[in-house]
Amino acid sequence: MMEARNADTEAPAPLIGADGQSMTIPELIVHTTNDFMGNTLRSNLNHPYVGTHWDSQLHIRSVIIIAGTWTFFEGEEYQGRSVERGPGYHPNFPDFNAKSFKVSQ
Repeated sequence: MMEARNADTEAPAPLIGADGQSMTIPELIVHTTNDFMGNTLRSNLNHPYVGTHWDSQLHIRSVIIIAGTWTFFEGEEYQGRSVERGPGYHPNFPDFNAKSFKVSQ
């Protein structure tokens, strides 16, 4: 299914489900350094370990959440301290080096 967008971080157009109700797919962009710099990963999936996409020494340091509420974890496989964030720009995020994330709502 195609999505209509005007910008790279613009929210996706709502989709229509089989029941006729509109729905929005959770989506985010994570960055390896503060202020949305460094390596990026755009996803709408849970990631038990970001080291499979980046060097294992790199962690999530800033996030743009386009849709959905996401929980970020200090350790692999959703372990350790966690923080939950909703849509918006999070330039210095979090105060620990997150290594995994999943959609929470």
